[in-house]
Amino acid sequence: MSYLLKQDTCNCYNAVPMSQCLQEIKINQLTTGVNYLFEIWDKFDSVETIIDTAVSNECTLDLSELTPSLLNSNAGEFVLKIYDTTDLETPIELTFNSIEYNCFILTFVQSNSNATYEYLR
Repeated sequence: MSYLLKQDTCNCYNAVPMSQCLQEIKINQLTTGVNYLFEIWDKFDSVETIIDTAVSNECTLDLSELTPSLLNSNAGEFVLKIYDTTDLETPIELTFNSIEYNCFILTFVQSNSNATYEYLR
């Protein structure tokens, strides 16, 4: 059974689809100086992680740290979970549209955009 089926993704925030050509994803609403662990789960139950320290209340996920071409328009949905590295049991919550979420569904699309980064939104 895949991770997406084991987890209740109905309560996850559906992020705006992002270009598959991005180099970075920026995430705000974080605490400056805190180290965060980002887990990105795919439909095959594989997980990749990135660790970053928040600067000016945001982290930058360097997508070059992931398996090349992992985040593409044919890969389906990914689930992002974020943890403070001092508590790896409880995912942190971010607020979108006045609702707190502790998991985020990411999708990627083909795009002609020259943007090198996008914010999780």
